[in-house]
Amino acid sequence: MSEPVLQPILIDGTVETIASRLRDAIDKGAFSPGQQLRETSLAQQLNVSRSPVREAMQRLIQEGLLYRVRNRGVFVVELSEADMDDISVARQSVEKTAAKELAKNPRNQVFEDLHHVIHEMKTASENGRPWSDLVDLDLKFHTILVGSLGNRRLMAFYQTLLTETRMSLMMLAQAYPRPEEIAAEHWQLLLTVQGGNLPDLDDQIKQHMDHPAQRRRSMAHKAS
Repeated sequence: MSEPVLQPILIDGTVETIASRLRDAIDKGAFSPGQQLRETSLAQQLNVSRSPVREAMQRLIQEGLLYRVRNRGVFVVELSEADMDDISVARQSVEKTAAKELAKNPRNQVFEDLHHVIHEMKTASENGRPWSDLVDLDLKFHTILVGSLGNRRLMAFYQTLLTETRMSLMMLAQAYPRPEEIAAEHWQLLLTVQGGNLPDLDDQIKQHMDHPAQRRRSMAHKAS
């Protein structure tokens, strides 16, 4: 029997608590894309009854993180090329708004925070830290950028993209044989925002978002 990936819930397990645990496990890669999640096993790991686990899984199915196959069970979603393209388009619509607003109304604290994240990226790549650490820093950078808008509803929408975004970024490790390029790409984006050049900003963000997809397709083409 494989090692459990979920810690028992020591207080009354609400559906939201269980959903949060499952969401976090998917986000961290503890459950692989395409892996089947068994209700009984999850309930045992979390030390709760099956009923709230079933409800939590249904919630994640509605969020698009899990899917059900009739007569087979529930599985972690596997992102297709089309899914990843959709995520990129959705992110671009939010991040262009945030970047343009920050370019028009510069805030030194936000710039300092973004600079700090890029420095962390550079250090992480130089020290050979795992790809998952770079992915976390990538998401941290973009979350700070979107959060700078101060728009609660837009941030809530963006949060719904983060788990799928992380899943798609985790698939790019082989596409970046030189991890230091991650910091360089974000540095270039930050310079464009700080420069306040709005006409260039749309193209810069689109290029920043499309570049991983281009690398992914190039990698798939070489493999075939």
